[in-house]
Amino acid sequence: MQQLTYILILGVVSEPDMELAARYASQGMNIILAVKPGADVHAMAASLEQQYDVDIFVFEVDQAHGELPGAISSAAMEQFRWRY
Repeated sequence: MQQLTYILILGVVSEPDMELAARYASQGMNIILAVKPGADVHAMAASLEQQYDVDIFVFEVDQAHGELPGAISSAAMEQFRWRY
């Protein structure tokens, strides 16, 4: 079975914050982005996926209210079932 490894990047708000994601994607690493609700990063994430042939999951999570672990876990499991 192929092992799927992802890097988790927290607190992404806008495209300029995506520099770290671009750096990891350029190294062939898959990424999970935990972004603030309303963050405008979906187009940039899709572009990086195509450019570097990696998976990038974008999850809008209100990190101020402590919902981060449960929200990412639930959303990630749903995405993995759908993709794999």
